[in-house]
Amino acid sequence: MQIPWPPPGSSRDRHRAGFMTAPGQFPLALDSGEKILKRCVLKVMRAVLGPDSGHGGRVNGSATVRVAAATTFADRHDGYLQTSDQRVVAVALVASSGGPVSGQDKVAVITGGTAGIGRATVREFAHAGYDVAVLARGRAGLEAARVEVEQAGRRALVVPTDVADADAVDAATDRVEAELGPISVWVNVAFAGSLAWFWDTSAAEYQRMTEVTYYGQVNGTRAALRVMRARNRGAIVNVSSAMAYRSIPLQSAYCGAKHATKGFTESVLTELRASGSRVTIGLVTLPGVNTTQFGWNLNKMSGHPRPVPPIVQPEVCARSIRFAAEHPRRNMWVGISTVYTVLGNRVAPLVVDWYLAKTAVKSQQTDRELPRWGSNVFDPQDDEVDRGVRGFFSQGAVSHDPVSFVARHRRTTLGLVGVATLTAAKAVASRSRR
Repeated sequence: MQIPWPPPGSSRDRHRAGFMTAPGQFPLALDSGEKILKRCVLKVMRAVLGPDSGHGGRVNGSATVRVAAATTFADRHDGYLQTSDQRVVAVALVASSGGPVSGQDKVAVITGGTAGIGRATVREFAHAGYDVAVLARGRAGLEAARVEVEQAGRRALVVPTDVADADAVDAATDRVEAELGPISVWVNVAFAGSLAWFWDTSAAEYQRMTEVTYYGQVNGTRAALRVMRARNRGAIVNVSSAMAYRSIPLQSAYCGAKHATKGFTESVLTELRASGSRVTIGLVTLPGVNTTQFGWNLNKMSGHPRPVPPIVQPEVCARSIRFAAEHPRRNMWVGISTVYTVLGNRVAPLVVDWYLAKTAVKSQQTDRELPRWGSNVFDPQDDEVDRGVRGFFSQGAVSHDPVSFVARHRRTTLGLVGVATLTAAKAVASRSRR
């Protein structure tokens, strides 16, 4: 017996359970959580199959719940649920409001997770109940990340990995799946950057930065899709930058890689949709962030590298990254500077060219005497010493961001705007009647 799945009227934004029996079908929609739903599943099974009925599989928000007792077995094939017993055809979940990664057994992979935004993202996912695998090069950073995940009460797996090596990323993926379980979320954060004129950057340096920053995301995405597409669930988040829209001086390798990442991600997104896959992929576009990169990027300028203000703390980015994984977005912006950079370049690119030529070389440097750990382009600079999350520029960096807040609370924001609009309209109408 075959029944089309998902049933008519199902929604990816709500918990939906369909209990179908023969000869009739009795769909029941539940908006409750997984625990309540699981109890309902068991009650229905016991009522239909008897008190000794059992069940197989896990209730995990986006997977099909497989119900089996004696000769009863439901499975999913090419968009249909099939069963050999007409008494119980299927009990299933379509993604909840938590997106394609809801449920209890959640595993996140974070590349570049030993420092800065990557490390903040490791903490964010661990505290949200995920087991976390960290792929990076620095041994001290990896060990510190492992300790933090375990202190949050979750399982950790750290895998020394150069993300520019596709075979190494594939091998790390297999190890994560074997030791932690099916990967729910994959976040590509790792990059290598510089502060140097293009003509002062060697071919080897430029190639290496491109391999890590661009091909690292390509390799991570390919590895994630290899396991996620087979299960038809999972979320990939590629960390991008406002410089994917508007390049600036002294960072041509990084800007080029981020432009490429944006184009590549959008292409893969359309391929997933064209093939009917429920795996999601999207971008989180970031502004200047107070991270450790300014102590170890490749610097060939006289001043010490610094982020361009206004600056946000890495934790702001981490919150948005987790939100984008659990509530898939095509592209989520963080920071007011991202907004005016992207929109300003669309409106007046020649003016932005002039402005950046006048200001951006100086604004990316400081005269402060700050630590320099050496370049991490070829060798990790957290191999012996853990560098943590935040950099040297906490003064002036904000821990809250209205742009990403609005993105995370769109309905609330629209509701408030609606209320304000109605209130203003009523006030105007009241005055006009006087």
